[in-house]
Amino acid sequence: MRFSRALKHRRANVQRVPYAVVFSVDGDEIEVVAVAHGRRRPGYWVR
Repeated sequence: MRFSRALKHRRANVQRVPYAVVFSVDGDEIEVVAVAHGRRRPGYWVR
């Protein structure tokens, strides 16, 4: 899957730890795309 702003991905940073949850919202459904470490290999989850 390619990261695209057109797909409406959102990112929520987790407090106290360097992780972010990347997700998309479609109506009343939420799909978690990645739980990514914020400081290691940025963008590795895009593939």
